[in-house]
Amino acid sequence: MKIDCTADNWRMMILPMQAWPQRFVAWITAFTQKGAHANNHAPVSRCMPLHRARYWAIIPLTHMVYVPINKVSASLEPHVPALWIDRVTPLVAEGIHLYVLVFFIGGLATVTIMDLGMVKRVVMACALMQLFAFACFLIFPVHMVSRPQSVTISSLSTWGLGLCYWIDAPSNCFPSLHVALPTLATLSIGRISRTRGTVSGLLTLGVAVSTMLIKQHFFVDVVAGAFLGIVTYLLFVARYPMKKAVFQHTVPRNYPGMLIAVYGVAYFVLITAYQLGWAPWAPM
Repeated sequence: MKIDCTADNWRMMILPMQAWPQRFVAWITAFTQKGAHANNHAPVSRCMPLHRARYWAIIPLTHMVYVPINKVSASLEPHVPALWIDRVTPLVAEGIHLYVLVFFIGGLATVTIMDLGMVKRVVMACALMQLFAFACFLIFPVHMVSRPQSVTISSLSTWGLGLCYWIDAPSNCFPSLHVALPTLATLSIGRISRTRGTVSGLLTLGVAVSTMLIKQHFFVDVVAGAFLGIVTYLLFVARYPMKKAVFQHTVPRNYPGMLIAVYGVAYFVLITAYQLGWAPWAPM
């Protein structure tokens, strides 16, 4: 079997660099959507929440790779890019309340970005950004050596800090996905609603500061995470052409209230677990 290696055929076989993001979006669409193709600029009434949820679900599914990579990177020779600002920043257990706001910011993105085409772009950007960060975790492993080995539970804040340390090992630090993901979400939200973008930006700033207050990240990790979020947004989301009509009709006012209610219920569950003395990480 002969292969025709003329220039025209090679151009057809090798996709241009600028076509790769579009091809990736098309692959995600084919994988997650059954039946007819959806209109990227369909009105809100046609882009039902469950329909968009199939795309948003790709982000936590991709993030599941974080756990095995965390175990691998923890066994590698660590780098410790500690600066003077890391040494003078005290451990503040109350920072955990800001730290968990990353989930609220992610939820705010899901109830603000209603245009299906932009949802696909943001999901694709998040997935690629996480995969890039996973590679960095293995190539340049950074361990948070400043984190205490154990936490004395004396309040809801210290209980939450202990829970955080139990779930997340002190590796997979550079770049900080805990900063990169809300940065990307905030910039994307800002394209839809300036008010919500401003609120999300303030919350993201609080999250970034909290990563240092609870000794989850070094300052270098935070800066790298913010830079990664900004670059990913500029490459994959910023150029997405949004129609003016879509901007005007894709911000339901009742969705943020529902998000706050869900967040409040989750917080109530955690408070109840603390009151019941649930602490599987604590010595028996």
